[in-house]
Amino acid sequence: MATELTLVETKGSPLNASEFDQNLKNLRTAADTAQGEIDAHEAAADPHPQYETSTEAAAKITAHEGAADPHPGYAQEANLGSAAVADILGTVSQSGGVPTGAIIERGSNANGEYVKFADGTLICWGGYPASSSPRSITLPAAAIDSGYRIMPAHGYGDGTNFFGVSYSGKTSAGFTLYPMYLQSGGATGNAGEAGDWAIVGRWF
Repeated sequence: MATELTLVETKGSPLNASEFDQNLKNLRTAADTAQGEIDAHEAAADPHPQYETSTEAAAKITAHEGAADPHPGYAQEANLGSAAVADILGTVSQSGGVPTGAIIERGSNANGEYVKFADGTLICWGGYPASSSPRSITLPAAAIDSGYRIMPAHGYGDGTNFFGVSYSGKTSAGFTLYPMYLQSGGATGNAGEAGDWAIVGRWF
């Protein structure tokens, strides 16, 4: 609240003693009133109620920092979509064909290694041991169906023996490999060496 000061004015002539004395009284009153307002302001618990106190501001900062998504509208406003707030690495997931988890998931187990992408792409790879029997392969991460592509690789060719791999029994969980050899003399049979495989398909 501003302090008002009223002074006696005369035009064309100096102040007389009474007028001068009145002005001094008015100045003292205005100064006393202003000092009282200053003292009251400094003594007030909240001299600026229109502003947040430090306690209120600290509480809002704490709540903001602890929120799972303190800016829920930013990605939508920027037209970035849900991927803007998704984890890059983590567990992928989907609901009704719409990705809801991380962008990339990578893992491994006794059956091999895999990478899943948020768009549904699945890549798995691994190896199979030396054996005289067909190799049963279990995927380290299940595919959505048996429509994936298999890329087997086996052993070596030394100019005399040539190797190839066929497969059968594809399911969403795995398949069976049949490594074979062909000798220059025409003999064929099961190739016993170890080899590798990979598949590309979809997890949803």
